[in-house]
Formats: sequence, structure tokens, C-alpha cells
Amino acid sequence: MNAVIINGEFNVALSVLRSLGKKDIDTTVVASDRYALSFYSKYCNHKAISNYNIDFFKRMSGEDIIMPMDEDVMLLLAKNKQRLRCRLPFSEYSTLEKIINKSSLIRHAMENKIPCPKTCFVNGSDTLDGVAKELDFPVVIKPNSGTGGSGIAIVDSPEELKNTYRHVLKNYGPASIQEKIPFKEKYKVQALLNSDSKARRVTVLKVHRAYPLVTGPSVFVETVERPDLVNYSLKLLESLNYYGMADFDFVIDERNKKPVLMEINPRFWKSIQAAITSGVDYPYLLYKMAIEGDIDVSLNYKLGVKCRFAIFNDLYRLLTVLRGNYPLSYKLTNLVDYLKFHQDDSYYIFELEDVKPFLALIPIKLHRKFGAKKDT
Repeated sequence: MNAVIINGEFNVALSVLRSLGKKDIDTTVVASDRYALSFYSKYCNHKAISNYNIDFFKRMSGEDIIMPMDEDVMLLLAKNKQRLRCRLPFSEYSTLEKIINKSSLIRHAMENKIPCPKTCFVNGSDTLDGVAKELDFPVVIKPNSGTGGSGIAIVDSPEELKNTYRHVLKNYGPASIQEKIPFKEKYKVQALLNSDSKARRVTVLKVHRAYPLVTGPSVFVETVERPDLVNYSLKLLESLNYYGMADFDFVIDERNKKPVLMEINPRFWKSIQAAITSGVDYPYLLYKMAIEGDIDVSLNYKLGVKCRFAIFNDLYRLLTVLRGNYPLSYKLTNLVDYLKFHQDDSYYIFELEDVKPFLALIPIKLHRKFGAKKDT
């Protein structure tokens, strides 16, 4: 069997590749250009450069197992499932579409009594007048599609709302408007479900730091216990007849200390190395499930495992704080915390036994910034 790891330029693809490569599983890394991070790993057996069109995947056989890394590619494959021979260890198109569209996800979560932000589902800028009556400002404009906080805008007053919404609509597509949840705690829940929508593995990560500071993905996480968040997550997934990997984002509302669901990603996530280090090897488990049909149940994992994206995203976050309008004591605390490398159990990219991808980071960034411009 061959594990096909799409979007080899993403750091999460590198974690998945290492997981499988360490178990001597044959791997093919697919990327959009030859400067993909995973191409530099010693665990990369085969390389392929593709624009992820359906004809590329139609050439694959039943021996190829697609590792889910990107929602757009997953939607494409799920929609054309009947035309493909390769194995797709994730949910059907209708389920993926409901989860990836953030408005439809929130609607479904509300119907199943999962705590969510108060949300206005608007159809365009002409229907914004009622927002001020439904929600207190500030509010958050959240595009229905997108990752990494792209397109999310915070609006402080009704006067700003129409112009900001038009901008988001033009550049990121349809969006919903939600109350801005005040929070200091953020968590990620991961689960692997079999084809009967039964949980086989779960993990919970506490997000200690994120970049960008408010709306960005995590850059420093730690494994913790939160059974309440796990229960909400599994309840929602079972209601969706879900299959495969899922990654939830929850925040704890400062006003009442209750959890609130923000979104779900139906794929591997950037901080997956934390779960792998804690003893839950999701890439291998999904690969095994795709071959054998199911795996055993084990909901335990090591607590207190710390993992971060030290270079570059956690560093970018630190620089943002140091340059920002923050008290000196806050800046010094963040500087000291960043330098606590002795407390780290693993990293998103750096690994001593497979160091070439880390060493390639700066050349890759330089090429993407200057080489790509030169090529055009």
C-alpha cells in the first residue's frame, strides 16, 4: 500500500510523512511545486508535482490511500469518488460540505444543542440592518470558507459593519456575523472515527499561544483533559455520520466559563505532532483503518506534552508582542516563555533525526518571496 500525502508544502504534511515513514510505509508526496517542505525529508519515497486536478487522481490505483490535508482537494475527491479507484479515508461529499461551510456547520451544531456563538446568517449587505438588534458589538465577520483565520474581521460599531462586510464578501465570499466571544482559554479536540461514526481515538490540546494573536492558528499547544469538550465533539460527529479525522476549535467564554464551538476541520491539523508525541499516532491509525476497515478503541494519551512552531510562527508572535503597545512586564514574560526550549517535547517542523526540512525553511521562504517573482 502507498500513502499519498497531498499538499507537501504544508508543515502538517511533514508530520504525517514522518509518522508513516518511521513505520516503513511507502509514501508519495504531492505538491504544487518542487520546493515543498516534505520533499526534503528522508522519509519521502516518491515525489509528484501536480495542480490537484481530478485527472491526476484518476491515474491512482486501489493501492493508493489519500491522506486528508486540504479541504478543497478533499471536496474534489469526494465529489468524484465513483470515478476514482484510490482509497479515501474520510467522509462523503455531503458531510464534508456541511462541515467546511462554517454557516451550515453552526446551524447544524445549534440544532444538536452544541453551544455556539450567537450568529446572524445574512445573504448580503442589504440584510445587515437587523444585526445591531440581534448582536452586541463588537462582532466578528466570518467567511463561510477559508483556513488559518483568513478573511475574519472584527467590527466595533454598526457604522463600520456594511463597508467591512462588503470587503469580506468581495474578497472571501459569503460570510456570517457572530458575537465576539471574550475568551482567554482555547482548546482543540481531535477525534478519529470509524465508518460507523464510532470514536476510536481522541486527544485534547490547550492552545497556549497563537499567531496572529487573536484569529490565527496555534503555535504552542499542550495535551490536557477536557471530557466535556470531547463529549460535545463526539455528539456532533455522530449526528453527522462522520468518518475519519476531525479537529475542533473551542473557546471558553469569559462571561460564564462555558465552552463555545468555533469550527471543525475535517482533516489533519498543524499541531498534529503534539498528538503523535503523546502516543496517538493519527496518520498511522488512519492508514491502518483504511486497510483493515477498523481499529481498536483507546481513548488514553499522555498529558502535559508540549509542542510548538518555534521557527517561525511562534517567533513571529513574539516579535509582534515586542513591537506592540503592551506593558513592559507582558513583553518580558513573553520573551522568557519563548526561550523555555527545555520544556518542549516536540516541534511542528524541527526534528533532529530528519533535520533537512528545517534547514530548508529559509531557502524555501526566500524562493517563494523572490524566486517566484523572478520566474514570472
